[in-house]
Formats: sequence, structure tokens, C-alpha cells
Amino acid sequence: MSESKESALEALAYLRGVAADSGSGQVSRSTGLLFAVAGFAYGAQALLIWASMVGLPTPPGTGLLSAAAATGVFIAACIYVFWRERGGLIQKGVAARAISGLFAGAGIANAAMVIAFGSAASKAGDWSIWALYPSVLAALQGAAWFAAAMISRRLWLGVVAFGWYATAALLGVLVGDARYMLVLGLGLAGFMGGPGLYLMLRKPTMS
Repeated sequence: MSESKESALEALAYLRGVAADSGSGQVSRSTGLLFAVAGFAYGAQALLIWASMVGLPTPPGTGLLSAAAATGVFIAACIYVFWRERGGLIQKGVAARAISGLFAGAGIANAAMVIAFGSAASKAGDWSIWALYPSVLAALQGAAWFAAAMISRRLWLGVVAFGWYATAALLGVLVGDARYMLVLGLGLAGFMGGPGLYLMLRKPTMS
């Protein structure tokens, strides 16, 4: 009985902590910077590939060069953030740690999916399998943003989540279609780059 009471008190304390912390800038500006860089860099890469696919004028070797450029920019942003935040990357507050954990978990799942889809596509010799990976990535992002919206009680986070869900569905439908890369590019820019930019520029209190 006493153990049940203690567990209930711990749960109530946790919920109070989430509620108290839910309006206090759970996601750092550094996280926003990484989202913005990743969203706009990889979004631009996808849009350049789409442009090449539909016959719009693009530089030679667009796919390889844009991939290298996007990855280089993102790695540079990661190095900058880790250098700037030295020792201060651990989020404070219950909601902050919960949301950080959600996005970290989504990132780990993303890495696992890269291995799973890449291996399956290579063994089968069918790279249409790999084309499903961005759809799974978008769904994972949607789940993370939706959970963040529920924890922080912020409507705009929920809007971003449903944007990711719509992107995931459209990518699945458009596999093999040139519009696939268009949707991927717009999704990355709109639902990762855009929110990241907002998080960079917002005031300390999330709104």
C-alpha cells in the first residue's frame, strides 16, 4: 500500500514538473540551429535533385555535389554547436529532458532505419525499398513533434507534427514519381528548417 502511495506521489510530482516547465523553452536555440541547417540543407538537396529529374537547368553532378554540400554544412553546424555548448548540452527541467529524449530517440531510430532499409535494398537489388526510408523518417519526426506538443501543450508543435505525417503519407504514395523529391524537399524545409529557424529566433519562453 505504501509503495503504491509513493508511486502515485512520484507520478504526481513528475506531472507537476512537466506542467511547470512546459512553457519555458524546452528546446534550445542550438537545437533549433541544427534543425534549421538540416532542414534547409537537405531540403535544398532534394529540390535540386527534383529539378534535375524534371529537366530544369542544374549543374553537372547535382546529386553527388548537393549531398556532399548538405552533409558538410550539417557536420559543421554540429561541431559548432558542441563547441559552443561545451558542458551545457544537458537540458534542465522535466519537460526539457523529456522532449530532448524524444528527439534523441527519434534520431537513434533514424540511424537504425538507415541500416535496415539500406541493407534490405542492397540485398534485394531493389532501391525502391530505400525510397521508403524517408517516409519512415517523416513519420518518426511526426511522432516526436506530436509527443512534444502533448508535453508542452503548444499548438504549433502539433501543426508541425501533422505536417510530417502528411509528408510521410505523400512520400509513400509518390515512390517512383519525380514529385517524390519535391515533396521531400518541401517537407524538410517546411517542417524541419522552418521550425528550427523559429526556435533559433524565438524568445526564451516557447510560444
